[in-house]
Amino acid sequence: MIVGTNDPLRPSVAHAVTLQVTPVPMIAVDTPALEFGNVFSGASRSLPLVVRNTGTDVLAVGGISSGDSAVSASPTAFSVPKGEAGWSP
Repeated sequence: MIVGTNDPLRPSVAHAVTLQVTPVPMIAVDTPALEFGNVFSGASRSLPLVVRNTGTDVLAVGGISSGDSAVSASPTAFSVPKGEAGWSP
């Protein structure tokens, strides 16, 4: 790190520093909304939900839920390694 000073002979001074970063998972999804279109009564339609971990530690997905009781996900809990993708088919 370079620190500016008010010393006219040394207006800036370099200092060695160490940075420690705590690993953190970060969730991202490929599609912000799933569009099921028209699904007739008694029929079903499956869409993949791709969950990516753009962070630096394992992402633990503890549950996926919907406000509509007719919509479900499986699996609802899974882990995604750092830099990879997981999905609920």
